[in-house]
Amino acid sequence: MNMRKPLVLLASSLLALGCLTACSSDNSGSTEKFCAKAATLKDIDDEDFAKQADALQELAKLAPEKQLREDISYMADAWKEMTKLDFDDPDSFQKFAEKWDTDRIEAIGDSMEGKMGNLCPDVDFSN
Repeated sequence: MNMRKPLVLLASSLLALGCLTACSSDNSGSTEKFCAKAATLKDIDDEDFAKQADALQELAKLAPEKQLREDISYMADAWKEMTKLDFDDPDSFQKFAEKWDTDRIEAIGDSMEGKMGNLCPDVDFSN
């Protein structure tokens, strides 16, 4: 089974959700810079995990709270690892899932979804 399409969909969904969380944190940091950076994430090619990871690292630096920075950094590191995936190898995603806490990645995405409108109500995260 070709894992490329499901993995790309998962990655782009989590990336979008990562933006949502970033845009919804408290006001302890520069929400304007944070939201501006988050708004650029949707323009990155869904299959360019390296660029996504770099953008997430930059976003993490702008996060207004420590936990948000840590969560986005975790996602960025996971995305970096995704650049090494062999989409023709059925075991590749399994190895990724064994190394990375995919439940944590999903939880980060879920927590972001509910907060999106708070900080960045003008940012369109649709693809």
